Amino acid sequence: MRKYVTEKTSVPIIYPFEALKELSKHDLAYFKTDHHWTDNGAYTGYVELMKIISKDFPTVNALSKGDFDIFYSNKIRIHQNEMFEGISYKLMGLHDKSLLDTKYEYLKYKNYELQIEKCLKSKSLCKIHHFKTEKTTPNLTIYGDSFTLNLLQSLPYSFGKTEGIYNPWSILKYLKQ
Repeated sequence: MRKYVTEKTSVPIIYPFEALKELSKHDLAYFKTDHHWTDNGAYTGYVELMKIISKDFPTVNALSKGDFDIFYSNKIRIHQNEMFEGISYKLMGLHDKSLLDTKYEYLKYKNYELQIEKCLKSKSLCKIHHFKTEKTTPNLTIYGDSFTLNLLQSLPYSFGKTEGIYNPWSILKYLKQ
C-alpha cells in the first residue's frame, strides 16, 4: 500500500518502521495482549511525525519524555483512564493471566487532563477535542482509528487546538463478517 500511494499520489507517507524496530531492541512497541502500540511505540511514531510536521511548521515541536509523568501497569490503556487486558486478548478468548506479566510504561502529560467531548449521536463517528489555548502554534485535525488514541497521549500538546475525528466502530464491521 505504501508503494502504491507513493507512486500514484503526492500524499506523503510517514512510516516509522525503522524507529519502531530500534525501540523494539530495548522495549515493546506493541502490547503482548493487544494489537495497538504501547505508549512508547506511539511516542516513537509521534516523534517521527513531528519531524516531518516541523519542516513546514517550525513553531511546532515534539515534546520530550520529560514533559510527561510516567506510570506503569500490566493492563492496556484504551482511553485516558480506562485500563483492561487488551482487545486481542478478549477477542481470542484468552484467559491466560501469565500473558499479563509485563509492566508497560505509560505517559501522562504533566498537570493537564485531555478534554474529550462526548461521542456524536452517530453510529460511525466519535469526535474528540483537545483545547489548549496558551500556545500560538497551528491547530491540528486528525482522522483515525484506535491507533489515533495512542497518539493523543502526546500529539495534542504540540498544537494550539487539536480536533480528532475517530472511528471506533470500524473494527466491528469486520468482527460481524
